[in-house]
Amino acid sequence: MKHHSESPGPSEPSGWQPTRRDFLKASTGLLAATALVPLSCQSSRFFPGQSARFGLVTDIHYADINSRNNRYHRDSISKLNECTDLMNEQNVDFLIELGDFKDQDANPTEEKTIEYLETIETTYQNYQGPVYHVLGNHDMDSISKKQFLAHIQNTGITPESSYYSFDKNGVRFIVLDANFSSDGQEFDHGKFDWTDATVPPVQLDWLRDTLKSSNQPAIVF
Repeated sequence: MKHHSESPGPSEPSGWQPTRRDFLKASTGLLAATALVPLSCQSSRFFPGQSARFGLVTDIHYADINSRNNRYHRDSISKLNECTDLMNEQNVDFLIELGDFKDQDANPTEEKTIEYLETIETTYQNYQGPVYHVLGNHDMDSISKKQFLAHIQNTGITPESSYYSFDKNGVRFIVLDANFSSDGQEFDHGKFDWTDATVPPVQLDWLRDTLKSSNQPAIVF
């Protein structure tokens, strides 16, 4: 998250940037649930004059399989329904999920993995407003990035784009794709090391240009 104001507020030193702790303190409507954490956020002193509220949910890991590794895969449908119901009630500006949207069988096939993806995407689309996705490594565990993107929707975004930006209420929101190894190889069909996740130079150049192109405050996912 970067602050673009030309002059800091009276209590903010020059060059001040909010920390993760500051941001979470300013957030409202925190609801925690196993494997799902919806979070409704409201602007504060970070962005004077702007009012952007949005919902966050992450690590859904949906698959029609038994629980394993402390993940309750089948429960993700009901939990995500609770999240979308809450976000509809709160009437947030948008809902974004932060990766690991779906999971896979112990002996996975593309067909079944895509079926799980389509099922959880249908549930996600129950939110009656703009929705967005950030890619996680498990989203490419038995399919390609292209296949994942072909079965989800990011509101108003070109379907094949894994990184993108959009504006809401005077704030620019930027989504990056870190699903590349340090040698530039794209995560694909489980061929990756989750400890070696990299935002490639082409995206960093795009990020710099995107931040320079506007004086709006920005939040990066």
